[in-house]
Amino acid sequence: MLADTTSRLETALKAKGDLKLVAYIMAGHPSKKRSIEVGKRLAGSGIAALEIGIPHSDPLADGPVIQHAGQVALQHGMTVEGALEVAQQVAVEGVPVVLMTYINPVLAYDPRKFAAEAAQAGVAGVIVPDLPIEEAEPVVRAGLSTASP
Repeated sequence: MLADTTSRLETALKAKGDLKLVAYIMAGHPSKKRSIEVGKRLAGSGIAALEIGIPHSDPLADGPVIQHAGQVALQHGMTVEGALEVAQQVAVEGVPVVLMTYINPVLAYDPRKFAAEAAQAGVAGVIVPDLPIEEAEPVVRAGLSTASP
């Protein structure tokens, strides 16, 4: 992602004080419009960062609540492109935004396109829980990560 958004995330997480709240919403749940509204309200509430989930039809790493939210979002037509729009609308509020997605939607969307559009949207990072570290190099080369673990 872009260096300034990554720096903003690092600054927020290293800021004075021990307690940091990182909130989570599912893009498109209960609707795209409502997820943007909720994301903006959270951004203004003093959270350190906001994680925005991109719904996926096979969410193996998610618990039942997030699985259900993802199914509702998918039923209402949420897509990767739509989730990037949600992220952009929330990121302009100044809170660092981190996307959580699975590798298959990124591969289907095209990793380079996803990375470029996420950076353009102001996304500070991406979590891909089902991407084995041994297989991450091509995705990292596409621009999904500029920071070392």
